[in-house]
This record gives sequence, structure tokens and C-alpha cells, in this order.
Amino acid sequence: MKRNVARAYGAGAYVATLGTLAWLVAWLHDWGVLSRSIDRGPTVSPLKAAVVDFALLMLFGLQHSVMAR
Repeated sequence: MKRNVARAYGAGAYVATLGTLAWLVAWLHDWGVLSRSIDRGPTVSPLKAAVVDFALLMLFGLQHSVMAR
């Protein structure tokens, strides 16, 4: 029973990964996945974009420094 559950979990994770990668390729090539793509989307001021990028970078660094401890 445990082996079947592990295989089902593995197969589900594999399918989810393939679906995610297929969506990423479609998004990068602008193949109509969503109304937004890497080339089209909402625009913001460069200052706001820089602040958001900096905040995400700090959050990433904080999370990894906590994990390292």
C-alpha cells in the first residue's frame, strides 16, 4: 500500500512539473496562455519596480539566512 501511495505521489509531482514547464514555455513565447506574458503586462514606474525588486531580494536573503541557521 505504501509503495502505491509513493508511486502515485511521484507520478502526480511529475505531471505537475511537466505542466508547469509547459506553461512557462508558452508564457515565455507569448502563445496565448494568459492576457499577460513576458512581453505584455502592467507597467509601473521604474522607482516602484526597483522598490519591489529590492524588497523581494531582501525577503529572499532573510529566508535563506534563517534556513542556514
